[in-house]
Parts: sequence; C-alpha cells; structure tokens
Amino acid sequence: MKNKLKLVIVLALIIVLPGVLGAQVNVRGIFEGAFVPFQYFGLPDDALFGGPELGQYPNEETGAILTGFGRGDAVGSYQAGIDIIGRTRDQNFGVRLQLRYRPLENNLLAPGDNLKLWWRPHNTLQIDVGKFVESEIRSKITPPVYFDFYLPIGTENTIFSRFSATGLLLQYTPITGLYFAAAIKTDTTNTGPNGLTNDQQYRVNRPLIGQEYSKYLYQRTQFAAAYTFGEVGQLRVQYFGQNANVRDNENGIANNIGRQSLNSAIFNIVAPTVEVAFNLTLVPRLTLDIGGKIPIFLNDVERRPATIGANPVEIKGEFQQPYVVSLGASYPFRRFMFNGLFSGKFGGWLQYEDRNKWLIGPELQAVTWVTYSLTDNLRFECNLGTILNADSIFDNKLEIKGGVLYGGGIFAQYNIQGNNNWVRTGVAFSTGTVPGRKITGPDPYKDPEPLKWYNIITIPIIFHAGLP
Repeated sequence: MKNKLKLVIVLALIIVLPGVLGAQVNVRGIFEGAFVPFQYFGLPDDALFGGPELGQYPNEETGAILTGFGRGDAVGSYQAGIDIIGRTRDQNFGVRLQLRYRPLENNLLAPGDNLKLWWRPHNTLQIDVGKFVESEIRSKITPPVYFDFYLPIGTENTIFSRFSATGLLLQYTPITGLYFAAAIKTDTTNTGPNGLTNDQQYRVNRPLIGQEYSKYLYQRTQFAAAYTFGEVGQLRVQYFGQNANVRDNENGIANNIGRQSLNSAIFNIVAPTVEVAFNLTLVPRLTLDIGGKIPIFLNDVERRPATIGANPVEIKGEFQQPYVVSLGASYPFRRFMFNGLFSGKFGGWLQYEDRNKWLIGPELQAVTWVTYSLTDNLRFECNLGTILNADSIFDNKLEIKGGVLYGGGIFAQYNIQGNNNWVRTGVAFSTGTVPGRKITGPDPYKDPEPLKWYNIITIPIIFHAGLP
C-alpha cells in the first residue's frame, strides 16, 4: 500500500509540476516485445531435468516445442508504454516519466527505467530524485539485442556497471572531461539470491539490527568518477554497493547437484564491488574497453530469509566473490562492424565455519558478433558465444565438473523510419554442457561428469516501435 501511495504522489508531481512551471513537455509512446513462433527444447538422452532460465520448461521426456510472446531481456511479456520528458524553459528543472503496461506479467501499470524529478542548481550539478537509470559512463560495448534468448551470457554491465536504483542521484561535472556521480539507494530493481528486492531484504533485517539502517549504508551507496584524457581515452572508477549475501552451502550447492546449472547458480556470492575500467579511443575508429571488478571480502554474513518478516540468520565463515576481468572491442570496416565481449571470473572461494573450503572453478565468457549493413535500413548479423567453466574443488577433491556451453544465431534487422522503429528475426541455437555432477552408478561422487544442456533452437520475431 505504501509503495502504491508513493507511486501516486510521484505521478501527481510529475504530471502537475510541468504545467505549473510552464515546462516544455515531450510525449512518446512505445510498443516492443518478441513473438516466438517456434522454439524447440531437445533433451539429450542422458540429460537431467533442470531447465534454462527461459520461463518455460519441457514437459516431455524428449523435449517440447514452445510458442508465445516474451521479452528476451527479462523473460516477461510484450509491453506498451509512454515516455514523458518535461523541463522548464531555463533548463534547470525537469521530470522524466516512463510507464509500462505488461499484460502477461499481470502488471497493469509499472514504472520503466525512469520515474524521477531532476534539478540543476548550477550548470555543473544535477540532482535526481526517484527511480533512475544513468548510463553516462557505462561501457558502450553491448551484446546483441535479446542474445539471452538462447545463451545466458554477458550484458552491457559486464565491463562497468551503470547507476540503476530508486533514491537520490548526484552528478557533478566541475570541468570538461571530469565527471563525478553518487547515489544513495532506498530500493533497487536488482534481487538477491532469495528473490527479494534490496528494500525488502533490509526490512527483513530490522528485527535483528533495530533501526540502524546506517549499518548497511555501504551496501546502499554507489560512487563513481571518470576523467577523459583528450583523444587517448576515459578512465572510470566506482564503488558499487549491493547486498552482501551468500548462498548456503548445503541448501544451495546440494540442491543444484544433478541439475543443469551454471556456476553462478551453484555458488552465489554477492558483495559490494570496486570497479575500474579504461575506454581507449586513441586508435581511429577502434573502441576498446577494458575493465576489472574487485569484490569486497566478506566475513560472517547475515543471510536474508525468503520469508519477509523472519529474522535473518548469520552465516559464520569467509567468502570471496570471484574477481572479474573484461574486454570489449568494436571496429567498423566499410559496411561491416566487428564486435567482441570477453570476461573471465576467477579467485572465488567460500569456507563456512568448521567446514572444508570450496574453490570455485574459473569461468570464461566470450561473445562475438559481426554486422553487415546492406542498406541504411537493412542489416544482417551473425553472432557466436561460449561459456567455459573449469572444475570446482572441495576439500582438495574434484566435486563439480566444469562444462562448455555455446550458441549463436543469424539475424536480419530492418529499420523503419530511422532507428526508433525496427523488426528483427532469425534463427539461433545453444547446446553443450554446464558445471555439475552427473549422478550415475552406485557412487555418484566418483569421477563426476558435466551435465548436458538442452539442445535449443529458437526463431524469434523481435520488434520495437516508437511513436511518434
């Protein structure tokens, strides 16, 4: 009820204030989504049921053919929406309202990326209040649209994470080329391992920590700085606060043994992170972005329960979320555009009190895509990606066998009246193995083997329309 009241108040402010202040208002509608006329899930002969995170699962022993609507970036529904941008004539005050209608999610009206008020007390400072997404210094190297329809691989946040939360955002540009940003998050759209939003998880903690919200302030804040060195490139550094959380060993790892899971599903350690990235622009036409993420070491973490209102349970032990090193590149050549995004995770481990140590197997993700523009409105794309997982060790013994998962697709995209209206279709596939321990024979813990992933073939029709 409180969240609905907040939404009503914010909507009232956003709708009324532009008229009161004589603001300039622009309104735009959108309709986007994906229709999948054909998607085949083929089960290998010796596959164990687990299921990729695609919203639907085979219901036959040999596989299933699925059709329906969905949004590849969130496995939700198609959506219609409205974007309202208003600002005063002096450009010092404004609003940004994005509302979405997603019928297949039973969500009649939901905020989009932005639902905020902003104010510029000085031409070097902007203050945002509300729900916001800010990508000023996020990496420009992004995987193909809807790539996760068939392979769960990196995103545009792989190299350097953006600001995305509900709360307060400050952006400060004192001189040309120097940029600072800071956010205090009252709630975020990201969820932890137990599926609760950050705001819900902090409320769960209150029976234990009383009213001391400041105790977890370091998990609610985000600070970033960037400096552009002329034509050489841009250096970015940030502290990314997020929920410190650990998937329980027995209830998390054991439940995923014998299932089709990636390392991130078996070992889930979430910690605040320091991120560093450099975007090299010295070479003409070449975009090269290099980044690293250093998670903060955790000790004795409070695990949030799945039931809201229940007391959290403290996990005794030491936990290190894997370090991440990433590289993204793009280079145009005549009508071609060559792109690649690579990331490696390593050095992760967890050791509960009075238990042996888990060494999380390193992981390499790579995706490459090449586009060819036949005309200004029509382009073709070929992409290929892979996820390589090494073995995971427990008590100096091989317990989780690594895997090799790969997939790709061939697509065509036609732009109608510029880049704001387009339709995209093609065919994609994924297959391979994922980390696990196949249960065979009298001794399931001897000589583990990786688990086979589904053989997936997808033909999506993806569309985006912006009006006007």
